[in-house]
Amino acid sequence: MSALSRMAARAVAPLGAAGTRLAWRTAGVAMVLRWLQGLRSATLLDYFGARPLGFHLAGLGGLLLVALGPRLALLVPLAAAWSWLCWAVPAGAAGPMVKVVDEYALFALLPLLAVASALVTWSEGHIDDRRRPAESAGQQWVLRIGVSAALGFAALHKLNIDFLAPATSCADLAGRLGEFWAVPAPAPAPWLLVALEALAIPLLWFYPRLGLLWTIALVAGLGHIGPAAFNTLLLGAALGFVPERDVAALAVALRRRGLWLALAGLVLLSISHALYRGPNNWAIFAVFQAVLLLAACLAAVGLRDAAGRGWRSLAPRRSRLRLPGGPHHRSFAVATIALLLALGASPYLGLKYRYSFAMLSNLRVDDARWNSLLVPRQVRLTRHDPFVHVLRVEPALPRGKKHEPVLAPGVYSPDEFRRRFEAARRHQRRSALELRYHGRLLKSPDLSADLNILGFVGSLPTAPLYQPAQTLRAPQPCVH
Repeated sequence: MSALSRMAARAVAPLGAAGTRLAWRTAGVAMVLRWLQGLRSATLLDYFGARPLGFHLAGLGGLLLVALGPRLALLVPLAAAWSWLCWAVPAGAAGPMVKVVDEYALFALLPLLAVASALVTWSEGHIDDRRRPAESAGQQWVLRIGVSAALGFAALHKLNIDFLAPATSCADLAGRLGEFWAVPAPAPAPWLLVALEALAIPLLWFYPRLGLLWTIALVAGLGHIGPAAFNTLLLGAALGFVPERDVAALAVALRRRGLWLALAGLVLLSISHALYRGPNNWAIFAVFQAVLLLAACLAAVGLRDAAGRGWRSLAPRRSRLRLPGGPHHRSFAVATIALLLALGASPYLGLKYRYSFAMLSNLRVDDARWNSLLVPRQVRLTRHDPFVHVLRVEPALPRGKKHEPVLAPGVYSPDEFRRRFEAARRHQRRSALELRYHGRLLKSPDLSADLNILGFVGSLPTAPLYQPAQTLRAPQPCVH
């Protein structure tokens, strides 16, 4: 068989070993949940018509990923669909029904890196079945580095004074949990959530069975307040750390006790349905809870195996930390680490904010407010931020129609400022406007008729990868 024929055969064959395939199938579940997360009262036909084709291809591709497992022929269109969404949603090409969601970055990155890893591995001569361990190691590394970057930067971005302040923190999990579920829940301190995210990384790398248990607890709390799809993806990527022997032990346990596990799952789902009160489709949380239950069983059989062989077996060999593959794949791995570091650090560098794992973080890194406790302002590569700082609107403009934006003192992306300015002009009221942009102060005696300010607004660029509206100098509330 020629090399081209072997590559074609490998493109449609499953990637990796059993553990890797389980991780990717879980990622496929996450993609399906993300696809259906907006389906509430609309019929399925209306839902299909309201969203772009790429959004549905990403969801349907996730469904095939669950059914068939990871294959290059499937991961390539999945990577293309999610990458298109990352570009199209901020650019407005996806339509008004699909909003910018920061979690799209990981949905796109994992299949993209998986495809690149497989191709680089094959370029080193690892196409035949005897070299499958190299392919599997590359796929596991992609999953591991993806979840490490997401959790690591999520923790780093939360280390700011506004997130750690209870009055403004996005860590109000108890309040949000009460909106979705009829259960009492203690309010965790903001620092505790940072610790949960940060400590998951060394546990997964050095004690993967304990790390999986830790990750299950972390995503179970976060996923039940709304973002079930993204937390399913994090859990799926974390499965890339699980030893293959644990997956084999789980398969044996399911054959022996699968009926009892199914009955226990039905009881738990019945209780879940009775307690649910949120706005989303409960079926999404039911699938999320089923995944949590399966992952908990995997952690249980792994810990039981470790107890039987001695607790020292919890820690893997040091070879886990080595970059996988030959020289080409190791170069790819280094480039991937550099890419993820650039993505995560981009808010501090002044390059962008969206797709930087900074959701629910209260992070501010602009001229008006720099609230990070660890990263200094001096690291920013740009002299000024891209925002329009509205310093004064006098007299204040009244609120118009419901949900119509109001131009008031604050920090706005150029797109959001343009939207609010046009809404303000429709009031046809004489109001003075004072603002600062790129360090330059602009004043207008009448925002509704001043040709200079109209020209300024028309010259503003688009900046869809930044937060739309923020406070001027006050502490930043949770708006991400």
